[in-house]
Amino acid sequence: MLQRLLSDELETFYWMGFILADGWVVSKIDSKNNKISHLGISIQSRDRTHLENFLKWVDIPTTRIRTRSRNTNFKNGSTDVSICITDQVSVPLIKEKFGINNDKTNNPPNMSEYGFTEEQTIALIIGFIDGDGSVAMRSHRRPHISIQTSKEWYNNLELINEVVHEFCGESIRNNVCINRRGHASLSLCKCIIAAKLKQFIIDNNLPALERKWEVINASDLTK
Repeated sequence: MLQRLLSDELETFYWMGFILADGWVVSKIDSKNNKISHLGISIQSRDRTHLENFLKWVDIPTTRIRTRSRNTNFKNGSTDVSICITDQVSVPLIKEKFGINNDKTNNPPNMSEYGFTEEQTIALIIGFIDGDGSVAMRSHRRPHISIQTSKEWYNNLELINEVVHEFCGESIRNNVCINRRGHASLSLCKCIIAAKLKQFIIDNNLPALERKWEVINASDLTK
């Protein structure tokens, strides 16, 4: 069912980056001593089309999407859409390939151990930005791409920072910190980085979130 997530397509790595940020990949033993393996994604209802695109890509009916309302620290009555797909064969292989633990928030994969190509890694990073990041244009047309995660992801954010700078031919700068809320944070503010990531999305037809990346005009930033 989820076997396409084991392929070497760039879109596989985009979606896995997104799942690393906004999803879960879990194998556990149930009360009857049966091993249950499932993959899920939960996102804001405004991005329902994005979830539909993923399901179409893995050839699963969009009727699997569920909607729920919940209260958060910032807003009451927030609406999420989610999926949870059980696949006893593919999920354990996905966990192994991407080094995913059941509690990936506090026990993240070690991305430095990935043996992926540069293009595959960039696709994964773009997916991760779409899940746990933001893309904005600040004053004087300065782009700002940021990612915020639990502090346990600090080393992975350092690696993402290095990979992105090398991909863009830029000298590596330390853009990772632990912010006041105790979260690991990465900020990328160079025009060339925003432009090259956006152009990579276009060139490889990645299904990136339009509402995030539409503020970046690759041609304008490289003039």
